[in-house]
Amino acid sequence: SMMKSWIVVLRRPGAGAAGGRGATAVSVTTDYMQAVAEERHPIVSIYHVTKRYGRRTALQDVTLHLQHGEFLFLVGSSGAGKSTIMRLVYMEEFPTEGQVTVAGFVSTRMKRSKIAMLRRKVGLIFQDFKLLEDRNVYDNVAFPCYVTGANATYIKKTALDVISRVGLYGKRNNLPS
Repeated sequence: SMMKSWIVVLRRPGAGAAGGRGATAVSVTTDYMQAVAEERHPIVSIYHVTKRYGRRTALQDVTLHLQHGEFLFLVGSSGAGKSTIMRLVYMEEFPTEGQVTVAGFVSTRMKRSKIAMLRRKVGLIFQDFKLLEDRNVYDNVAFPCYVTGANATYIKKTALDVISRVGLYGKRNNLPS
């Protein structure tokens, strides 16, 4: 029997939905024209991306668009392609086929010297978290905003919004351990 991998894309309410499945690979699709109509310039655009590691296909023909201000949660079983998508977004890796555009940076034209600039514009949270053990939940979530020089009002609003969305508001003052 052929093993199937699933990846579920969870978006904030009212932002549309996407999801998909593939055989030993992930296939996430959304209607491209609908995504473009919702906002002219998605902050992240993964367009017909395939990623192979040797003979193993991790992602196959994935198309996904993330609009400015939208939160996206990638949820799926081990090996479904979640980490591969993340590595493509912050351009640690590049697609075998297709194109990834993030905050105006295009994978097919990306210079290695510009990757640090891209990473200052994009916030990602990985499953191993990399939390600062001496800071509470709120401070860990707010930290990227501090580093990029955001103002205090924006930081508080954004951090509390994110913490609420993931169901941790009641634990915002707790330390990671």
